[in-house]
Amino acid sequence: MNDGWSAGGFKHDLSTNLLVINVANGAHHSDLSYVGEETETTHDVFQARADAIGILSNWLKDIQ
Repeated sequence: MNDGWSAGGFKHDLSTNLLVINVANGAHHSDLSYVGEETETTHDVFQARADAIGILSNWLKDIQ
């Protein structure tokens, strides 16, 4: 939410199946800067990545 791109983004889930993950202290591509431990990135980015993995895992369980 720390850059101009956030102005045109979605702020809330669009439905129960179309979820939005906002990173309060993130900026354009901050999610791609680091991979690995929480200490290597901001807590917001680490949490957003964990949330995305959880959502994808649930979707995959639903189709099996």
